[in-house]
Amino acid sequence: MASPDPVVPRVGPQSARRPALRFGLTFMLLAGTLSLAYAYSYPPGSALATWFQRYLEAYAQAAGALLSLLDPSVHVQGAQILGRYPLWIVKDCDAMEVKILFTAAVLAFPSTWRSKAFGVIVGVFALFVANLVRIATLYFVGVHAPDSFESAHREIWPLILVGTALGLFAIWVRWAGRPDRKGMILGS
Repeated sequence: MASPDPVVPRVGPQSARRPALRFGLTFMLLAGTLSLAYAYSYPPGSALATWFQRYLEAYAQAAGALLSLLDPSVHVQGAQILGRYPLWIVKDCDAMEVKILFTAAVLAFPSTWRSKAFGVIVGVFALFVANLVRIATLYFVGVHAPDSFESAHREIWPLILVGTALGLFAIWVRWAGRPDRKGMILGS
């Protein structure tokens, strides 16, 4: 009697789709969950609503500190940046959506948890810095070309931030996939 054929892993288009499908589904689940948590309207006075308000105020302080280096008239009250062109830092001004998409992509990608943690920390910080540059740029667009503010705010900068996040993700994927990177960062 002949022995049964050994199990041979499938190779081809079908097996190549599984990791892509897993990545896509994991990405959508993470991005959706994080986006819902961010967009949820927390009751005023609740711990999370207070935390979000303090977070936005801290964001305004960071952007105001950068702007005050370039324009001494700038000062911050709460989440408002005051000076020659006032700005209010509210939800959506913190680039959280693009940070969520970047974080979900890194966490969904097949890699070690150390690589993922490193990617999320460095990437989110880089997006934070890019968003501070965005806020500073929008301030000066408001001062010097107020008619262009809305298009810079709603069309140009969102594309730049998404492109930055995609570029950071591509760089991280390349780094995380390098076989010789063991021990380079965080002892991974």
